[in-house]
Amino acid sequence: MLVVVAGGAGFLGANLVDRLQAEGDEVVVVDDLSHGSLANLTEARRRGGVRFHRMDVTQGGLPVLAERIRADAWVHLAMTADPARAWADPSGDARQVVTGATEVLQAAASGGAKVVLASSGAYLYPSQLTGVSKPDDRPAPVHPLGAGRLALEAYCDAFAARGLDSAVLLFGTVYGPRQDPLGPGLASRTAWSMLQEHAPRVEGDGRQERDFLFVDDAVDALARAVHTDATGRMLIGTGSATSVLQVVEQLASLVGWSGEPEWAPARPGDPRRCALDPARAGKALGWQPWTRLEEGLGITVEWLKARLPRRLR
Repeated sequence: MLVVVAGGAGFLGANLVDRLQAEGDEVVVVDDLSHGSLANLTEARRRGGVRFHRMDVTQGGLPVLAERIRADAWVHLAMTADPARAWADPSGDARQVVTGATEVLQAAASGGAKVVLASSGAYLYPSQLTGVSKPDDRPAPVHPLGAGRLALEAYCDAFAARGLDSAVLLFGTVYGPRQDPLGPGLASRTAWSMLQEHAPRVEGDGRQERDFLFVDDAVDALARAVHTDATGRMLIGTGSATSVLQVVEQLASLVGWSGEPEWAPARPGDPRRCALDPARAGKALGWQPWTRLEEGLGITVEWLKARLPRRLR
């Protein structure tokens, strides 16, 4: 297949490019490099079969690109995933998320391609205090990041009326190699601080729970969505929730760090708990998570260690 990955130079996107290459697909990466990096694509470009276009998906160039390449599928990962930034500039976040999604949908529709979009499960089901969220639960976002993702799904429904097939994958908290250790991702940010002998920052009381998903498992779901005819909303998670403090403790054990975290105020609108039921994804995609949290955190720490300044290794 010929697959366009919007946001393909980012954390999740670059890992997906590797997977699609391994399955024999030709890949076109679209990225403005505002958050991604060409370094993430070094090996993929060396292997060949990857083309890169530096483009902002909100600027109107995708339909022209679609006419030139005639892709079989588009994967949309080029949207912000920083809760603090979404609160600081909700109108800017809305423009980026909604405009980017509609541009991708329009480009795919013009060439009769399928669309796979990545979204956030935690920010669509923030009121859940017990149990596991299911795909047919009513979304109730109380954060701009969740509101934008809900609008994205509404646009998918609108384009479906024109015959466009789309799959929306709502992920848990994805972590793993290539995640920016200076970004908002908890596992990478925390491990990086510990490796540099700095206290990690914990927002709130640390008892908030997330469905932590290793990046290889997330990529497997995306690749399966590209290569099957599955459509609609699917939750991509482990079905269990782990507290922030538990992850911090596991990382401290892996790194050999001892000390107290740096406590910070809770972020407004952050969900208290998230656990996502993957049953629909299991039926539609044949997907299930396989990486244990301890294993995934260990792989993440080893990847970060290799990038430490030499004096700290």
